[in-house]
Amino acid sequence: MTYNAKILLIEDEELSQITTRKLLESFGCNVDVGTTGAAGVRLFEQNVYDLVFVDLKIFDMDGFKVARKIKELQKNSKNKTPMVVLSSHDEDGVKKIAKKLGFKDYITKPLNEDQCRVILRDFASKELKESGSGSVSLVDDSHTSD
Repeated sequence: MTYNAKILLIEDEELSQITTRKLLESFGCNVDVGTTGAAGVRLFEQNVYDLVFVDLKIFDMDGFKVARKIKELQKNSKNKTPMVVLSSHDEDGVKKIAKKLGFKDYITKPLNEDQCRVILRDFASKELKESGSGSVSLVDDSHTSD
């Protein structure tokens, strides 16, 4: 299955940027990378995304502040872009805060292929079907003729 989703990855660690971007692109996604929280918020203001991945530990502002800014930008919008936490730590208290802020999922890095597939299937395509807009198109390439 290929997802032609427009994804925003807000991540300051170069290795995570590269590996997460390559994984998302392997599913057919178009990925923009914000290397700081401020850059990620600017990209979100300038583009329409189907899904946003946010690292919690970004050096210029934490991921929760980024989420608040994105939510503020969307406050008058009917369609809300789903956000997913990427974190190096698996902490229950942090997960509760993330859920309260409206994050759709919490993933402990590194993001793997199975997690990526589930997130794209459950959030990117679901949100677009419900809203009737967006740029995700699903292509099922598992049935090829020989």
